[in-house]
Amino acid sequence: MDLHALYGLWDWLTSDSFLDEGRLGRDFLHIPAGASASSVYGWFESQNPEFIAEKVLQGIRKPIAAFVVISTTESSDGQRVLVHGVRFDRSVAMSLAQQVATDLKAAVEAELRRDTPGVFKPLTVERGEKGYVLMATSSYPYASIEVRTAPASAVVGKAYHSEPLSTFEEARLQLVA
Repeated sequence: MDLHALYGLWDWLTSDSFLDEGRLGRDFLHIPAGASASSVYGWFESQNPEFIAEKVLQGIRKPIAAFVVISTTESSDGQRVLVHGVRFDRSVAMSLAQQVATDLKAAVEAELRRDTPGVFKPLTVERGEKGYVLMATSSYPYASIEVRTAPASAVVGKAYHSEPLSTFEEARLQLVA
């Protein structure tokens, strides 16, 4: 069974009070009420060898995908791409992208106010499917802040880790340690 689906079933099992004092308080899927927690854990592990109940019980999951937050800006020197962080939850990655867009907007506006105080027009931040776009005018994107999906193994060289992992630097430090 797909690891992502197993994590969803696990979340349902643990959030909906199925387990009561080490036993199932009611039927869960095909497993009858009264079954021991260890037999339920064994069923999960039998569905996918990468699912390790002991680790999941500790809140440690094998990441399926990582979400990389990057910004891309155009300049006279060409395109500039910065990586702002890695998250293993899409909503957290989108929050980081929004913060990056807000910070970049403030920095660019401060520079524009300083360099061209009379001609300055505020920038706008627009949300898109992949992240945010910082618009200089209604038709000219100044920068894009995107959340891109990458295989987790390409971001972190370890099989398991726990949240939060916020930057490539932290990932590198975890690999070195």
